[in-house]
Amino acid sequence: MWDTETGSELLVLEGHEGDCESAVFSPDGRYIVTASLDHTARVWDAKTGQVIRVLRGHTQPVRKAVFSPNGRHVVTASDDRSARLWEVASGSQILVLDHDSEVRGASFSADGRRVVTVSSTGTSQIADVYPTTQDLVEYSRTTVPRELTPCERKRFFLPVEGEVVDCPN
Repeated sequence: MWDTETGSELLVLEGHEGDCESAVFSPDGRYIVTASLDHTARVWDAKTGQVIRVLRGHTQPVRKAVFSPNGRHVVTASDDRSARLWEVASGSQILVLDHDSEVRGASFSADGRRVVTVSSTGTSQIADVYPTTQDLVEYSRTTVPRELTPCERKRFFLPVEGEVVDCPN
């Protein structure tokens, strides 16, 4: 990273074992995600330059990595014909989106519910990666043999980040 006023070097992100293809700040500026030819993406602390997470799972170079609008997720695009969705906090892979050829780019919609990918053959795909709360309620109605209590609804569908909802039995 460079100081734009003085041109002096502020921070060097070291750790990839191959060239980096992209680097993007999280929406809040606290993190940076990089994509590399070493088949990984990495999430870095933007102040210290320390690696927070290494996102492993691709079998070919990762060409692009971007944060979701809320900064909680990353989508990666790879030559292995897939885009992958990751949870930043845990580094867990959530979803694999298969493509017909190398995936050159990926981006979230403004609301973070969809991802668009583009391949080396010029095709694009749009995938819903997060269902709406109403979709989840409808799904639960068809799969759960009883109606959820109001407390259970809050616990499963509307939790505030970090809040633990403890429902009485």
